[in-house]
Amino acid sequence: MDRVLILLFEYANKCTNFTIIYDCMGVIRKQTVSGSFFSYIGVILGFLNLAIISPLIFTTEQIGLPALIIAISVIASQLGSLGFNNVAIRLFPHFRNYQNHHNGFLGLSIIIQSAGLFLVLFAMVFFIPHLIERNSDDISILGEYAYLIIPIIIFQLFFVLFDSFCGVLLNASIGIFLKEFVVRVLNLIIILLFYFGLISFRYYMYLYVLSYGVPAIVLMIYLIVKGEFIIKIDFSFVTRNLRKEIIDVSIYGIIAGLSGLAVSNIDTYFINDYLNLSSVGIYSIAFAFGTLILIPGRAMSKIAAPVIAEFWKEKNQGKILEIYRKSSINQFIGGIAIFMFIWINIDDIINFLPDKYSGGKMVVFFISLANLMTVLSGVSSQVLNTSKSYRYHSYFMFILIVMVIITNMIFIPLWGITGASIATFFSTLVFILIRIVFLYIKFGMHPFELAHGTSLMAGIFLYLAVSAIPLSFPLIINIFVRIALSGSIFLILIYFLRCSADINNEINNIVRRFLRKGRN
Repeated sequence: MDRVLILLFEYANKCTNFTIIYDCMGVIRKQTVSGSFFSYIGVILGFLNLAIISPLIFTTEQIGLPALIIAISVIASQLGSLGFNNVAIRLFPHFRNYQNHHNGFLGLSIIIQSAGLFLVLFAMVFFIPHLIERNSDDISILGEYAYLIIPIIIFQLFFVLFDSFCGVLLNASIGIFLKEFVVRVLNLIIILLFYFGLISFRYYMYLYVLSYGVPAIVLMIYLIVKGEFIIKIDFSFVTRNLRKEIIDVSIYGIIAGLSGLAVSNIDTYFINDYLNLSSVGIYSIAFAFGTLILIPGRAMSKIAAPVIAEFWKEKNQGKILEIYRKSSINQFIGGIAIFMFIWINIDDIINFLPDKYSGGKMVVFFISLANLMTVLSGVSSQVLNTSKSYRYHSYFMFILIVMVIITNMIFIPLWGITGASIATFFSTLVFILIRIVFLYIKFGMHPFELAHGTSLMAGIFLYLAVSAIPLSFPLIINIFVRIALSGSIFLILIYFLRCSADINNEINNIVRRFLRKGRN
């Protein structure tokens, strides 16, 4: 994946029409590398906190409670943003003016999103009592903590607001560091405090909520120190045409942003609604394993969108297609490897967890499969969202919302938490196929090559071969042996089958450096 990032940097440096943002590619390079590092570490910490440590310490209801609160809060805060975060990404260049404090863009953002926050909090006054009533079986735990949804909504909304502003000011890594790393470290600390009996579960929940407030508060302080926290608004700058464009982008931003959160959060709400809070906890743990598939593509989205947007401006579809295909095959190979590591050890993983989590096995499978489809699509989302046909991305996202809601309502009553994962897989598959087919029909671009099929066959072959090998080591050692064995053989197969030129180049470079050191 690093080779694709380097490719993006090289392309960006060759462009002659970049705005001030793209003239600072050294800054972007540094932000992407540091941001990716903390993103990866954060994923590992989050996985350890939720999927490994929490099941050994908390009850399923205690795990399900924060998962449900976060799911509802994330969706509500997205609605409360009124899509204005999308305005920051697409329209901030119109406001950019360091001498005039960017024509009051931050102040305008705060006013609009505060209005959205007021509407959402007003809705919560009616929604939260309904939520408690629908969970009468769990009222002893949910009834006491349901109103913690409100502070998390506030924290989430203002964090995204300040993070978006920092991003357009060429400091995206600070937000990633705070959200992906600092919050996970704080969560680990309060988990350990609870484990050692230093705090009760009540204070664990209070500290859990406060940990989500840290990023927003730190970003606000950072902007104040940098002299960027200026809320004075220049209303004369917002012309009629600009105002119309802001409204247009905001409306589509609400749909696109909400849909992006639908798959990973709506199912949690429906599981709680149709089943119970304990099922939410089991589902959350299983879901965490499936999200590991997305790791290979996390760094890509940070730099791909602005560079692809520039290529659209230059009408250079050849470069876009090259990035599209490279991102697809490299992410797909990484996704297959992680999928293989998970599923080849799934029985040992289930045995490691308490017995209650055995029902999450097929959830891991279908969520992993859904995320494998996502990485297979590469940067298709960025390609479509930065093109002149970006509105279609919102239309497709709206279809995704509808599919997620309908399929969850159908499948959860039939198959429980496994039904929720099937709903996610089916909705994701249809959504991605629609997007890929649209890009092919509209622009003649698709990401697929023979290497995709070759990589898939190599992964299936290795899974069947390695899983057939009997191991009698302790559970943890069994897992590491299978990962080491399957991973090394898979890498050798990918190399000699020439599935990815980038991977082959990286291996060749490593071998050359090793040989040079050996000679010295």
